[in-house]
Amino acid sequence: MDATLPLLTLPADTVVLPGVSMKVGLSKETAVAMLKLFEKPKDKDVAYSKATQDLMSSVNKLQAFFKLKRTSADGYRNASLITIACVPRITQKQIKETGENNEAGAHDSESVTPVLGTNSTEVNTSVYSFGTVCRIVRFERSGTEDFQIVVEGLSRLELGQLVDKSGLVPTARIKVRVDEDGESASSDESSDKEPTWSKTELSQLEVLHASAKEIIDLAAKSNATQFSKLMASQTTVAASVMKQLTKLGPNPGSARDTRKTAGMLVDLLMAILPTDFEDKIAVLAAFSIPERIAKGSEILKTKLDMMKITEKIDSTVDSKMNKQQREYLLRQKMRAIQEELGETDDRGEDDDLKELTQKLQSLKLSPEADKVVSRELKRIKRMPPTQAEYQVCRTYLETIAELPWDKCTEDTVVTVDQARTILDNDHYGLSHIKKRLLEYLAVLRLKSLRSESEVAQEETAAAASSEGPNGQLDDSAKPIDYSNRAPILLLVGPPGVGKTSLAKSVARALGRKFQRLSLGGVRDESEIRGHRRTYVGAMPGLFIQGLRQVGVNNPVVLLDEIDKIGGANFHGDPAAAMLEVLDPEQNATFRDHYINFPVDLSKCIFIATANNLDTIPAPLLDRMETVHLEGYTYMEKLHIAKKYLVPKQTKANGLEVDQVVIPDDVLLHICTKYTREAGVRNLERKIGAVCRAKAVDYAKSLSADDGELITVVDEAKKGAHSSYDPVVTIENLTDILGMEVYTDEDAQDAKEEPNSSHIGVVNGLAYMGTGNGGLLKFEATQMPGKGQLKLTGKLGDVIQESAQIALSWVKSNAAALHIDTDFDKVDIHLHAPAGAIPKDGPSAGVAMTLAFVSLFMGKPIPPSIAMTGEMTLRGRVLPVGGIREKLLGAHLAGVNRIMLPLANKRDVDEEQRKGGDGGVLDKMEISYVKYMWDVLELVWDLRFDPMIESRL
Repeated sequence: MDATLPLLTLPADTVVLPGVSMKVGLSKETAVAMLKLFEKPKDKDVAYSKATQDLMSSVNKLQAFFKLKRTSADGYRNASLITIACVPRITQKQIKETGENNEAGAHDSESVTPVLGTNSTEVNTSVYSFGTVCRIVRFERSGTEDFQIVVEGLSRLELGQLVDKSGLVPTARIKVRVDEDGESASSDESSDKEPTWSKTELSQLEVLHASAKEIIDLAAKSNATQFSKLMASQTTVAASVMKQLTKLGPNPGSARDTRKTAGMLVDLLMAILPTDFEDKIAVLAAFSIPERIAKGSEILKTKLDMMKITEKIDSTVDSKMNKQQREYLLRQKMRAIQEELGETDDRGEDDDLKELTQKLQSLKLSPEADKVVSRELKRIKRMPPTQAEYQVCRTYLETIAELPWDKCTEDTVVTVDQARTILDNDHYGLSHIKKRLLEYLAVLRLKSLRSESEVAQEETAAAASSEGPNGQLDDSAKPIDYSNRAPILLLVGPPGVGKTSLAKSVARALGRKFQRLSLGGVRDESEIRGHRRTYVGAMPGLFIQGLRQVGVNNPVVLLDEIDKIGGANFHGDPAAAMLEVLDPEQNATFRDHYINFPVDLSKCIFIATANNLDTIPAPLLDRMETVHLEGYTYMEKLHIAKKYLVPKQTKANGLEVDQVVIPDDVLLHICTKYTREAGVRNLERKIGAVCRAKAVDYAKSLSADDGELITVVDEAKKGAHSSYDPVVTIENLTDILGMEVYTDEDAQDAKEEPNSSHIGVVNGLAYMGTGNGGLLKFEATQMPGKGQLKLTGKLGDVIQESAQIALSWVKSNAAALHIDTDFDKVDIHLHAPAGAIPKDGPSAGVAMTLAFVSLFMGKPIPPSIAMTGEMTLRGRVLPVGGIREKLLGAHLAGVNRIMLPLANKRDVDEEQRKGGDGGVLDKMEISYVKYMWDVLELVWDLRFDPMIESRL
């Protein structure tokens, strides 16, 4: 039957088969144009156009042919009576492939016919010459502008010529192809001849019936999730499949209805199964039922086999899964797929394990270590990768493989002069420290110069002498190599004096790699010795991790902040664990709990740092050679700032060297008034602040007239900016750094006249915890009372005892001192200013005694005098520490007359010999006292009878 119908080009890769419903998207304009084709004229006197009459006539004939019933009387709104022609689209890729295969057109019954697209008035695409007669079930709005129509396939069609292509919806002549025993039929023609089945057709029909039945059976299974989803998404089609399958029956006969049922079943199954676009096109192009059954049975059997394999894989995976293996779902599925494809070798995992095995076998391990590694390799090869222990074992073997068992850095044999140059370039001052380090490097150099022939001769002789009666070598009698046993240095000093950088300089002088291990805050012994592998997340200790990171077995290892390592607790004693590491007799066989066999640490050079020795256990301290680093003098800081800090900060802040000029008096002012510390860290921060301030000034001076920043390159242009002054003055420091942190009150008091001195006020000398020294004033006064002593100024227990000793000495020698005060009727108050700062230590006895004597005798003490020393009840002055820092602090405060214990004369002589005071000692008047009477004589030029007796 021929007809004229609206033509709808389907989206790419879309096919509508007879008996199947599908949603197709339309633009608003196309939907309106399609509805207008079937709209009745509002004016009854207006007749339809000829094109509309032909269209309505064809639609009416098709409605009668397919027995479509009207469900509403409202014109075109009854969408169920609108009949259209849906044809599949040929993409550009398909056109190209088809042209290469056959220049005449598509294969078999397919041909390419240019028609209009659904949203265009031009020929933009091509469609197949066959399609489907469809009725529009309903219109649906999919958005604000677009629509969706639900179309239901009725019958196949052959596309003829275009009738009207002027609108958005073209019309074309079609020929309806009704399934009639493989022959075309019209609406009023039928054959009474009963068709017969050939053997081939019967075989194909049986395959079709079996495939359809198996699909239904798989869909009914509870584990057939894939089929269940497909059937659920096509409920209407699935019901039709069940209906047609029931009609087909297990033993198909020769009835015409049976053949039609088979054709319909092929279309329905092709719609349910996820078949390719090309397969659906091939079935749609098969107008005769035998041809359709042949193609459909072949496609369905292939697709069914593939889906059965997928279901088998899912079923296999589910059966193997248990409660603990759910997390490996994806891995098991991948393995099951590889088993079906015959690709079961885990080449990536096997290659990694093979590479790891080769790496371990190439290591030069001890027999004990080799035995452990071999055992672990056998274990890991027997374990599946999914087992939890597999990753633990592999991590252990990878750790062993990455340790530098036989990798070392060849020492750079430098001369002593070269080593001295390296140390001088890296550090200023510290002459006695450099001397010790040069000795250290010289010994290492001499050891490295020993010829290999001599070492070989010694080993041969030792081996011959250690052979037992059976001619075997006795391991306990092997020659000991002392060439690697360097002493362990402990650098002790306040923060910021260069302890860490000294260790780096040693590594640079030797040409070895440097590894820093921070021991501050270590509280667990396992952090030193490692965790046992029985624990989850076990790892080696700090030393094994350090060797693994540095990659060689002879680095310079810095044990930073060893004094801050934790003591014994329920986690063990990390300080005790360090004993084995720092003992040259034992660290050649250091046993880490994680590695669990000996590791040689004797080739490492250990250098430790600490701020004080009080918290280091005595056994651990005994294994190290202590080297003290004192704080820098102000002259040393001045040279360090000029040579290192100012150029460094100038470059860091984007300036050239000549663009910031900080004179010596300004640097010294920063050192004394803003940063009183042992090191130079705060000094560097202050210099950095000065450089940043000058950078701002320089950037402002570079601003051109248009406000843009220009770059000055040549020297001539640099001088053109006369508004910028590179010189920093003391007056500028207040604006840059703020008010002075340390005032000059002490220095001002020292410059006052003697008649302005105060009774009971004395200058003591104190050593600060940061490596600095300074004045410590004491003020004493008396008042009526009951003979009590009151101490204020946050004084510690030791200094309070010194005050009591001082008062007791004054009371016991009151007659000799011509003091007639009734001590039972007065209270004495001793105060140390700056009460917020804790003060303690056994070095203020002399100063407090002098304050009491001045108070009771009524004699003022000159502010230009300062003293230090502890005193006994007999008046003997005892030596104290921190002489160097105290003298520098007194010089800074402007006090140049100093009284020291006689026993401390050797400390002053040593400082003068080293020359590390920067000429400060030559500017000071230092007096040495043995008894308290010597102090009184030097202060007031008085002589007492007990003083004469003390010298007899």
